[in-house]
Amino acid sequence: MKVRGTLVRRAAQLKASVPPPPIPHTPSRCLLCQHTPVDFATDDHTVTLSCPSCRAVFSIEFDPPGRPELCARIERLDDRD
Repeated sequence: MKVRGTLVRRAAQLKASVPPPPIPHTPSRCLLCQHTPVDFATDDHTVTLSCPSCRAVFSIEFDPPGRPELCARIERLDDRD
């Protein structure tokens, strides 16, 4: 029984130490005005990008579920004037 508990703990440690898969691309410029640099935050398969120049905010979802024909889905989140 003690061996099993040790194996379970070791498996949990290994699982916790495996980094999540990397996002395929890291944005380096705004999709709208091409300004560099831009601010972005990542979350699993999604990147939220904001441009300090034109104030556009985009959500880029790489490999969207249920849509195998798409590499990425881009959605503009800010209010368009």
